[in-house]
Amino acid sequence: MGHNGIREKIHTNLSQYLGNPINAIHPSAVISSSVKMGDGIMIAANATLNPLVEIGRGVICNTSTSIDHECIIGDFTHIAPGAVLCGNVKVGRNTFIGANSVIRQGIIIGDNVTIGAGTVVVKDIPDGATVVGNPAKNLVKRPARKLVAA
Repeated sequence: MGHNGIREKIHTNLSQYLGNPINAIHPSAVISSSVKMGDGIMIAANATLNPLVEIGRGVICNTSTSIDHECIIGDFTHIAPGAVLCGNVKVGRNTFIGANSVIRQGIIIGDNVTIGAGTVVVKDIPDGATVVGNPAKNLVKRPARKLVAA
């Protein structure tokens, strides 16, 4: 289930009636023994999760994602194929990281963020932002402030 919000609702409903959903981990995924994983996650083929990574509930780590040391991924986040998260990245809840994106080490990404495919993130991203490009730029343009005479 690719949509973060729908995945969260299904996860919640399943948990109420059947207990915690199982994790689906492809046999070719490389996962350090120190990784902490929530329930109901999906880790696809050739994904790599390095030491001290924390993955929240309902997270998707898609094909060939690379998540380096000490990254923290919030609940119901989707990391698309080929995305690279360098060390110590923190990702909020319900965030989507597009295919082949690169997140520089130490970056903090808020909740409900959308990062477009191929985006290179070199600065923190606030809650609710949609960013694309190299370097990442926010797509939401704020209206110009009107000057009011005193």
